Amino acid sequence: MYRLAGHRAGEANALNAVGWCHSRLGAHEQALTFCQRALAQLEELGDRTGQGHTWESIGHANHHLGRYGEALACYGHALDLYRETGGRYFEADTLTRVGETHQAAGAEDAAREDWQARAGHPHRTRPPRRGAGQRAAHGSAMPSPGVIGGFDRSTDLIRI
Repeated sequence: MYRLAGHRAGEANALNAVGWCHSRLGAHEQALTFCQRALAQLEELGDRTGQGHTWESIGHANHHLGRYGEALACYGHALDLYRETGGRYFEADTLTRVGETHQAAGAEDAAREDWQARAGHPHRTRPPRRGAGQRAAHGSAMPSPGVIGGFDRSTDLIRI
């Protein structure tokens, strides 16, 4: 839909949202395909916030594929971008994911440090939701089935 309308930013964000949903459903390799396409477009567009969300999605998929080093690198990119763009709420959420990845990799001390950083973060709670599917592309909660960015199905967002 976004592609047909020539809305590249919408298409890129939709690709990331579809990738995030695939990762949350356990299709991590497929998620990476969508998210890498999204990242390339967001880089071309200069959308630093969108890049942060997409790096977080890629990190999530890599974490669940057992690629902990790659996941941590992805989360590091996301954190840098969130700090650069003032995305403090997203930074706080990503610190939780970094801790989870350290824990999964057996680095308990590092995980504890990450979670302590999150606990001391000024934005340790989420902002109020502004609309259905807002966090579909990058959040920690899976959107309700059928409510992704206001569309009936994720396949309505973009047809590949």
